Amino acid sequence: MAEIMRLTAYELERTLTLPRTALVFGILVAIVQASLAVIDTVAMQQAYEGASVLAGATAFDTFYMALNVEASTTLPIACIVLAGDLISRDAHESSRLLIVSHCTRRSSYAAAKVLAAFVLCSGCVVALFALSLAMGALQRGLPLGDGSVPAWLLTRGPEYTTWGMWSPIPAGWSYPAVLAALVGAFSVIETAIVLVVMAFGVRCRTRLAPIVGGCLVVVLLNMLGDIGSSIAVAFGLEGGRSVVGWVADRFSLANYRLGAGFFQTQAGQLAGEAIAAAEHTEYVDMTFPINSFAQLTAMIGAMLIASCAVLSASLRNAGLPGFKRRVRHGKG
Repeated sequence: MAEIMRLTAYELERTLTLPRTALVFGILVAIVQASLAVIDTVAMQQAYEGASVLAGATAFDTFYMALNVEASTTLPIACIVLAGDLISRDAHESSRLLIVSHCTRRSSYAAAKVLAAFVLCSGCVVALFALSLAMGALQRGLPLGDGSVPAWLLTRGPEYTTWGMWSPIPAGWSYPAVLAALVGAFSVIETAIVLVVMAFGVRCRTRLAPIVGGCLVVVLLNMLGDIGSSIAVAFGLEGGRSVVGWVADRFSLANYRLGAGFFQTQAGQLAGEAIAAAEHTEYVDMTFPINSFAQLTAMIGAMLIASCAVLSASLRNAGLPGFKRRVRHGKG
């Protein structure tokens, strides 16, 4: 364990250079600005409709909204830029020899890489939380609040929600607990994404190839839903018109409903009745598709298992400390 921790610290030291840290910080600032822009748009829409503008809004809402609008695109890109080359940077012999001087077992090397990825991704999510809180308070003058869920984010439950840009929070939930759970959940999600990028970087001879390729794939996957939906509309295919349930959209909080069942894939079943009763209009079906937490769990689990398996298999022939190849020939 001591060796793993020492190797992890060494990996973090190699990663957190000034240029890389500054680049990731800039990306996080862009995420927060996008979140604040969405909050401003909601405020203008509520003011136009004569409703209470952002009732009970707090500085914490900036982070919550960021996970709804940027969690499938910019946040993964920030984590990939930060940790995507943890494996590919050891492709050159000089880097390998440097690693040899720091560890004695293959298992320690692999564990340190995975642990470093988790620490970096968790740090990125926590940094986004802190930055969101600071910018929300300083730029918009939002208060810290009393720990209760802001009224503008409340819902009676997933059956009463309508399709929108964010996932509302059921009444009676603890706002600090929700935010803490989201920090933990997205730390795991971003780690899974980065580990997949690292696994693809095993065969790369250029250090930045996994980072560039991973960022491009994230962008393309985010376009997949819109492309598929457009094709479905053009050819009259009812089943493919939704932008929910593709790939990258599963990493965005907006496409889930807090309080929904673990396997639930539809929401808004009672929203139409509630709207019709309140506005004395005819009932309109407001049901819409959502991603289920079961699908997300299965996807993240598969990504973690597959990427770790690829990394483990690749290290068997890497010629690093503890490998049979080095044990037999290291002193020759």
